[in-house]
Amino acid sequence: FSVLTRSGTFQVHAGNARSGSFVIASDAYEDVLRKTVSYFARQRCGPSETGYHAPCHLDDGRRRDNGQHQDVTGGWHDACDLRKWVDATIFGMVGLARVAELHYPEWGRTAIPAEMRWGNRYFLAMQEPAGYVMNYCGGNDGNRWTGNKEGAQDDRPIHTEPCNATAQFCFILAQAATVRLTREVDPTYAAQCREVALRCLAWCRTNNTGRTSTDLGAAVAACVELHRALGEDEYRDLAAEYARRLLALQVTERGTGDTAVRGFFRSSPTDAEPRRDIS
Repeated sequence: FSVLTRSGTFQVHAGNARSGSFVIASDAYEDVLRKTVSYFARQRCGPSETGYHAPCHLDDGRRRDNGQHQDVTGGWHDACDLRKWVDATIFGMVGLARVAELHYPEWGRTAIPAEMRWGNRYFLAMQEPAGYVMNYCGGNDGNRWTGNKEGAQDDRPIHTEPCNATAQFCFILAQAATVRLTREVDPTYAAQCREVALRCLAWCRTNNTGRTSTDLGAAVAACVELHRALGEDEYRDLAAEYARRLLALQVTERGTGDTAVRGFFRSSPTDAEPRRDIS
């Protein structure tokens, strides 16, 4: 296609067949980015004006440990259902931050920070005073519409146990990225995100959270992001410490036999199986 120098939408014709339409332009991927970012607004949960079937789940949720109501409205539904897995939807915060950082189109300068704050409304509410982030609200046992009235039988349960270690570190990463994106326009909010990130990190370190290769990879990314946001050497050094632990899980020596391979990461110090994880 190098001979095509004019922007436009094209098809390739060959005999009686023709290809799908494709774009040649300096901003060929812009439409993909816009659709991806705008999808988050359709997935909004809570008192939204843009979410599918909004407003919804205004009664989220009821704690499973003591039966008390706790306001964890907001966030995004997961995939094409109504669940709000923390360990899945937290990646939305990370992805939106990356779009803002690497591209930041004019149409996204207001939309992306606003969308991150909507998602973060849920994540901040899911953090316990001890520092960890709870597991989820509205999982398989709450994948339903509700009457939006607090205290009814259909209130969705909050699973109050700590979410997995990878999600804890991704929460830290997301908060640190939010600090960098908001500190000039809203320093108070940025300070809140800084505080919750450090509180979660303290809990992770106190509880020696992060043993698998996936956990350690997330820990490296979180501490790098903290160093970028706060500029303190403590987090750079901590990222290096987690990186050393991660590298120790890589198989670098060939074994015996024709099928012996190297380069992969073991699942954990106590599990020699290769790590397989979509995260």
